[in-house]
Amino acid sequence: MPAVVFEVDLSDLKASVEDVQSFLNNPKISRPVLQELGDFYVLRIITRTNQGADFKGAKFEPYSDMYADFRVSRGRNASPVDLTMSGKMLNALDATVTPQGDVLLFFNNAERGQIAWYHNASLEEDPRVRQKIPHRRFVDLDENGQDAKQMATVVRDAIANHLNRV
Repeated sequence: MPAVVFEVDLSDLKASVEDVQSFLNNPKISRPVLQELGDFYVLRIITRTNQGADFKGAKFEPYSDMYADFRVSRGRNASPVDLTMSGKMLNALDATVTPQGDVLLFFNNAERGQIAWYHNASLEEDPRVRQKIPHRRFVDLDENGQDAKQMATVVRDAIANHLNRV
């Protein structure tokens, strides 16, 4: 049986791969995309937390009766648990891109960051914290992969926009 030969011109693909590599290696282009990823992640955490859900999408453990009454007396809701009394903790969550090109999430207020850590820390990290504040892990990517898929879309769109300009 004679061999069947297909001739394929991969020069366009090679050029596209080179364009993507130049995109990823160019800090003037990639840093804004990384910042957009960080900002997306911050917004995702705040949105999910305001809806009363942890990083897995599960509802937070209810506030204690005493704290729920205190919140209501201050005009706040007792349910869903949204970790927002003044809004200062979640508003202090921020993102930046390091000189090495890593996306760093941080709390721009040390006191608010400590409160967030109390909520987010596991029993193994600090058993004393669990005596006062239930474990409410909210600063993390979801486990079902939806956050990662949305972040991949941000990167894919940025690369596509870059390639359309090249």
